[in-house]
Amino acid sequence: MAELHAFPRGESIQVAATASTRTVFAIPRAGDVPPHFIKLHLPRNISRFNRRLRRKNICNSVAVTRDLAHFQFDKFAYLPDVLGFTFGEEDIAWGFLVREAAPRPFRGTARLIPCFALYGRDLRNPADPPILVQLIERLGADPESFVTEQIMVPIVECWARVVRERGILLESHVQNTLLELDEDFRPARIVHRDFDVWVDPEIRKRAGLDSPFWRVGLDSGRSTEQHYSLVYDHFIGREFFAYLAAVVRRYCSVDEASIRRRVKEVLHRSFPEYESVFPRHTTFYFSNEPDREGEMTLVDAHQQPEWR
Repeated sequence: MAELHAFPRGESIQVAATASTRTVFAIPRAGDVPPHFIKLHLPRNISRFNRRLRRKNICNSVAVTRDLAHFQFDKFAYLPDVLGFTFGEEDIAWGFLVREAAPRPFRGTARLIPCFALYGRDLRNPADPPILVQLIERLGADPESFVTEQIMVPIVECWARVVRERGILLESHVQNTLLELDEDFRPARIVHRDFDVWVDPEIRKRAGLDSPFWRVGLDSGRSTEQHYSLVYDHFIGREFFAYLAAVVRRYCSVDEASIRRRVKEVLHRSFPEYESVFPRHTTFYFSNEPDREGEMTLVDAHQQPEWR
C-alpha cells in the first residue's frame, strides 16, 4: 500500500453499490465514457471465499470475454469485461476490472432484471409478490410454461451450447445472469456476466481452438466431473432453478416435477453427450473447510442430481 500511495492521486470516481459484493456502478459524468461497472479487489472472506481479485482472475475474465464474442445464439447476451488493471509484477498482483453495462450483441435500450431479483422480496413493499409472479400476471402467461420456456430452457440452451462450441463452463447462477425484457416486458435474452470460469481443454482441442485462459480444466486440481457437477447441478439447478420452481409452486400451484422433467429433456437434447462429463449418480459441491492452501475443495455431496 505504501508503494501504491507514492503515486499521484487521480480524480475520484463516484460509484453506487450493487447487490454484487465487490462490484460497483460508476455514476455517469459528462463526457463520452459509456456506462460501466468496476469489479474491485476485496481481500476479505465473505461466505466461503476470499473476494480478492488477482492477476489470474483478471486475465481469465478478459480472455473468456473475448472468446465469447465468437459465440452467437439468439437467446444469449453478455456484459463484457473489457479492461483489466493490475498492480504489481508477481502472480499475486491484484487490481480491478471494467465491465460494460450494455449487453452485447447490442440491441439498444433494454430492461435488465438480475435473476436473483425474480424471487427476492422487495424490502420497501414486503407484501408484494416476487417479480417473477408479477411478470406472469402482467403477461397473462401460463406459470409453468413461462418459468420453463422463457427462463429455464434458454439458460440451459445457452449454457450447453457455449460448453459444446467453446468449451467454456459459464457459471450461470442467479448472481451471474440477468433477464432482459423487451418493451412489452416479455423475456428476450439471458444476459451473462462474470467470466472467471473454468474451461474444458478437450472440447477446445477437438474444435481446433486455442486456450489463452488461466483456469483450464485439470489445472485447477479438480476432475472434469466435479467441474460440471458443481456448475450445473448446484449453481444452476439447486441454487437457481429450485428457487424459481418454489416460487411458482407456492403462488401458482405448479407441479415442480413437471418443470424438472422439461429441463431434463432440454439438457439431453442440447447436450447429448452429457453423461460422459457428469458423475452418474451423485453431485459435487464445495467442502465446508478449506485445504492447506486456503482453497475450497470439491467433495461428493451424496445427492441425486435433480435437474439432469
